[in-house]
Amino acid sequence: MRYKDDTHDWIWIPDAEAQKLIAQVAPRWRLAVRVLYTYGMRVSELLSITSENFKNNELVVKRLKNGRTTRQFIVPELREELEQLVKSLPKGARLFPISRVNFWHDLQSAANRSGVDPKLAHAHAFRHGCGRRWAKIGTINELAAMLGHRSIQATMMYTTLSCDPELSKKFLA
Repeated sequence: MRYKDDTHDWIWIPDAEAQKLIAQVAPRWRLAVRVLYTYGMRVSELLSITSENFKNNELVVKRLKNGRTTRQFIVPELREELEQLVKSLPKGARLFPISRVNFWHDLQSAANRSGVDPKLAHAHAFRHGCGRRWAKIGTINELAAMLGHRSIQATMMYTTLSCDPELSKKFLA
């Protein structure tokens, strides 16, 4: 999967496009895509979540690529659905038992139904979009902590992503 486009900019999904995809994804996987969108996870991190990842009203995830463990607030918009799902499954069962390939196919199908560019319909574009949103509201160290990065260099790409037409109007208008 390509993470950069023809301009060598990182591929990220804007909020409006993400919402279109979420609305069109198969209902049984909609919560998974909402979690991906909210927490900026890699697809492997998302698909490995079990009931054991929920501790003291937090979502605790060991980030991949030698990343740090993140302990994140469970947003109210997802809390009830996640709690119901956890209660409905045996202890230790994966919340989202789908393969990476099938997850990608479901995102591509949702893109076709919603009119979203298929290159934006992959899990890592959600991570990049999330990092882009967070880069606008926090410090580089906070962003690194949220994404589970050990290296500030890994986080720096999100700060370069944060310039967009909306931000440029602040300086150029």
